[in-house]
Amino acid sequence: MNHYLNRVWTRIEHFSDADNVRDALKEWKTSGAYHDAEMPCEECELCGHSDCRYMYGIENSITKKELWTGSQCILRFMGSGLVVTNPQGQILNPKQAKKHFSQLEKQMRRETFLKQLERVAEADVEKWPGIIRSTASYFEEHDSLTPSQFAMVLWRAKETGLDFDKKAAKISFRKKRDRDQIAQMRDFVFRQVYEYLSPSQQKRALELRA
Repeated sequence: MNHYLNRVWTRIEHFSDADNVRDALKEWKTSGAYHDAEMPCEECELCGHSDCRYMYGIENSITKKELWTGSQCILRFMGSGLVVTNPQGQILNPKQAKKHFSQLEKQMRRETFLKQLERVAEADVEKWPGIIRSTASYFEEHDSLTPSQFAMVLWRAKETGLDFDKKAAKISFRKKRDRDQIAQMRDFVFRQVYEYLSPSQQKRALELRA
């Protein structure tokens, strides 16, 4: 038994029906549950890997015990019997599973950003909660914010002692209006917004302001 499988066996032996790790792993499959810890601070309950952010539930089909694990840990042990299914119950191969987790992580980042917007609205209750919530509605519809919209909610977040996850924030450069906002943004505002842009957006933003 290799090192990783030995670590897994010590964690699932008492929650499985089988008497060896490979047969035991065949009893486990993804449950469909997931959550975003919002920072890499969780430990995988399957293998003990630390610094996980996006967590997924796996359930034993016999004992019904559920554990929380990271996507990379699941992908690693698929070859040893762990089963990944989509919401329709179809069993996925490793390539399909990787795409499945990528889509779920994108969805979680979106949900996290909306949660963070709501936290800012609640903390900013005496000033701009209505505007922040209308901005959140815009994000739900368009899946991104304009640079000016993001600058506004970032300002309110900083004022209330909150912040946004750089991986969750999504700022659009698609329209000329968006690019003009970047070009005309005050320097101190741009420096704050710049930190939340993707590397390609950062390069484009500097070109727009040159």
